[in-house]
Amino acid sequence: MIQADSKVKLHYMNIPFVKNPEIKSFRVILSSIFIWALLIRLIFIIQSFNTPILGGLSLDSDMYDKFAVTLLEDGITDKTQIYGNSFYSYFLAGIYALFGLNHLPVALIQAFLDSINCLLVFFIAKYCFNRTTGLMAAGIYALYGLVIFYSGIILPPVLTIFLSLSGAACLMKGLDKQDNRFYFAAGISLAATALAQPHFSAVILLVLEWISIRQSKRETFGPALKTVGAFLLGVILILGLMAWRHYASAGVSSPFAVQRGINFYIGNNPDAHGYYRTPEGMAAHPIKIVESSIEKARKITGHDLSPAEASQYWMGQGMTFLKEHPGRAIILYLKKLILFWRAEEIPSSIDFNLSKRFTPLLSLPFINFGSMAPLALIGIYLAWRQHRRAQIPVMFVSGLMLAVILFFVNERYRLPAVPFLIMFAALALTEGWQAFKRRDKNNLIKGTAALFILVLLINRPLALASAAKTSNQGTHYFNLGVTYQKQDDLRAAETAYQQALSLCPDYPDVFNNLGLIYETRGQKNRARQAYRKALTLDPDFPQAQLNLQLLDQ
Repeated sequence: MIQADSKVKLHYMNIPFVKNPEIKSFRVILSSIFIWALLIRLIFIIQSFNTPILGGLSLDSDMYDKFAVTLLEDGITDKTQIYGNSFYSYFLAGIYALFGLNHLPVALIQAFLDSINCLLVFFIAKYCFNRTTGLMAAGIYALYGLVIFYSGIILPPVLTIFLSLSGAACLMKGLDKQDNRFYFAAGISLAATALAQPHFSAVILLVLEWISIRQSKRETFGPALKTVGAFLLGVILILGLMAWRHYASAGVSSPFAVQRGINFYIGNNPDAHGYYRTPEGMAAHPIKIVESSIEKARKITGHDLSPAEASQYWMGQGMTFLKEHPGRAIILYLKKLILFWRAEEIPSSIDFNLSKRFTPLLSLPFINFGSMAPLALIGIYLAWRQHRRAQIPVMFVSGLMLAVILFFVNERYRLPAVPFLIMFAALALTEGWQAFKRRDKNNLIKGTAALFILVLLINRPLALASAAKTSNQGTHYFNLGVTYQKQDDLRAAETAYQQALSLCPDYPDVFNNLGLIYETRGQKNRARQAYRKALTLDPDFPQAQLNLQLLDQ
């Protein structure tokens, strides 16, 4: 029996298990947040189960799904794995191996992981600030609309957030306990995060520099070197295993996919606007765009480039643009910085706002970036002045922001920064409440004025942000059409494809799929016109070539 005055303490999320009503209240609130977070995500999954959100697969989801199935069937021998960030596919393959080729267990496990993320947010915010801020941050995260949405989709954001928060928590434990095992675990977590979302590599570099500087100030050379070595060992272990897997299957020695070069070029070219736009003459599909970028690089250079060499070519093209047009590059990066802090969620292959009509839950006024980011910026200012332990979340936000801006801005790339921003938003709210209780009118007036200005800047209409928000809606409707077509609802599929063309008239995949619909109906002339239109837009489109050939036989 543990007495209230006992020196023995049991810990749950670093909260002493003693007979203290205040601490017991914190634990009850935290448990309630976890349960409510899980219930909300389960309700979303139930509502979306027979809808195109979970029932159908977006272009990227389809890629990850096929990679996972290939891993189960062929092991590491499939060469196409180098065309995409395949770490999430290993996660899917593990679930498929246990539960079969069923997407529902994936969504349920992701919902549970995202509820665990609430606890990790609490732990990190409590460590950096205090328990109240931690509970506030966990509650905000539980009600953040976009992470609820991604918890039920076959895409990696929830796993990425879990790994990044786990890495940050291990760093804090290592710092607190001076135990290199936690730094080793942090290296493993952050390296896995980078494999799921490669631009996270920038955070690893910042963390490595931070550990080196901090440990050199606190310890002699030997112990400091051991700490840095423990972190690096964890990173190298994970990246090395993936590099070996890529080399064994495709002769590529990099642990990252060969899409990095074309992705860099998409964000850094004369026609770039700061968000994703498929380059002219390339397919929109995540695998096909890599394949078409390789073929285009071969044609331009006149050499039989390997996938890695083609990636280097496009990386070089992007760098050449930045070097030859420094003025335009500065303007482009300012646009990206603005887009990173804007309220709009810039879609990639599936649109959060357009998906709300499928599930009643998403129509509720959940917390979004436009309401959270102004508070987060104020919280960063307060933390920088008052809280030295806030260096870790500041480092993660800074690294992610710089990495996103280096390529292009979209909601999935920005989302891993959101949990850390939420911690600062919670700090702003708790500090504001304390100022109100103290009747600190001076700071309340300053804070309110700053909040008003930031809300206006982040949420006011802006042409650049509006264009970015609608930039990939054509892809969303294409995904919707594919889902309806798989379900043999050809009328709904045709309507979705026509909506895609109204937003993106030069979409060869849409014309090819429309041709299939017309052919099924026996409208051969319309099918032929659709296939020819697809080939006019993309002369090297093999599926359209085959469909046209079979039609004319």
